[in-house]
Amino acid sequence: MNTKVDQLFQKIYNETTQYIDSNFIDGDRNVGKLNSAKKITLSKEIVSRSFRQIIKKDSKKNTSDFIDCINSIRKYLPFCSSPKAFKTAWELRTKTISINDSEEIVKLGGQFIPENDNSRIFRIEMQGNLYHNKRFMKAVRHSEGNYDDKLDDLGNFTYEPPENLSGMLRYRLSEMITLNFNIPYLVLVIIWFEYDIEGSLNQIFTICPAKVKLNSKFDLNKNISNPIHLQLIERNEAYSIINRFESLNDSDLNLSVRDQLPENLAREYSYDKICNSKKGKKIKDWAKQNGKKCVDGTICNNVDFKDLRNSDIAFGHIISQNWSKSFSYLLSKVNHPDNLYLTCKKCNSSLNDNFPNNVLKGKIYSEGTIGDWLRNNKAAIESVNKS
Repeated sequence: MNTKVDQLFQKIYNETTQYIDSNFIDGDRNVGKLNSAKKITLSKEIVSRSFRQIIKKDSKKNTSDFIDCINSIRKYLPFCSSPKAFKTAWELRTKTISINDSEEIVKLGGQFIPENDNSRIFRIEMQGNLYHNKRFMKAVRHSEGNYDDKLDDLGNFTYEPPENLSGMLRYRLSEMITLNFNIPYLVLVIIWFEYDIEGSLNQIFTICPAKVKLNSKFDLNKNISNPIHLQLIERNEAYSIINRFESLNDSDLNLSVRDQLPENLAREYSYDKICNSKKGKKIKDWAKQNGKKCVDGTICNNVDFKDLRNSDIAFGHIISQNWSKSFSYLLSKVNHPDNLYLTCKKCNSSLNDNFPNNVLKGKIYSEGTIGDWLRNNKAAIESVNKS
């Protein structure tokens, strides 16, 4: 059985090869450092052949190599520094680091790892990009040079592609994955310094996870030689990104994988904040205006919410509140908007403390949880009944 990841790689392969063969414009492209850009002559035949060497027609091979790549990145996350610490290290602008500077970076959540020749992440190499199985981007090495290496306060920066077609296409592939999977591609960013520990041990490394950002409309003709846009992220976000990719690769998961709700939005619309409040009333009124019905229907026969008073509409829990008390690790999530759905009071009461059955769960996932409604309709919900 094909997983969602298989399907999306097949989509990327089919659409990209068709686009290159039909629409790619032959000609020169400038690529590389700001002060010494290199001119590369490209044709659709060359681009098509190079892309097919990176992404295979067999989607299973694409999937296995990609999942292997992100799991390889996962193993390095415990050694990663915080974005704030990494930014401080980045801005030292020196090849050598002092013990005082290193202590300040450690206080900000930084970690330093001595050189290790058994790992390409912690080994001195001049190659700026590291690839997994020669196909997927795994890491980029930062060293001060004559290219745009500014890192802003939010951890955003750009990184120039290698001066070769296969490297440029790997950059574009990471953007295709970000666009088609609706999950940002993940890489490691590496900095190293000279630091005399003892003997020949005189190089230390600091690394940080970063995600790919799409700052413009994807167009292979216009963007093929462009830098890649990255943003430093915390380890927790990196773990979440990897888990979302792996969820898509679960052949038994017949559900779409949602983006994680921002924490402030999840708190704002948690069960205790919407149960009997103006925010809850807005959700119920929005549901009425948009023809929503009780998804359960066991008692009410799927009554239209517009035919009910708000007091007869309830916020149901997929995992019940009482059940979560037996498993304390669920307590922090039970009132999350993604565990809530809109139902009528009678059907909600009939469940008691039981879980919705598989049929009802399928209807909830299809119609949407409260979290789904916020993802897709937050502005419309918040504007309900505004005078």
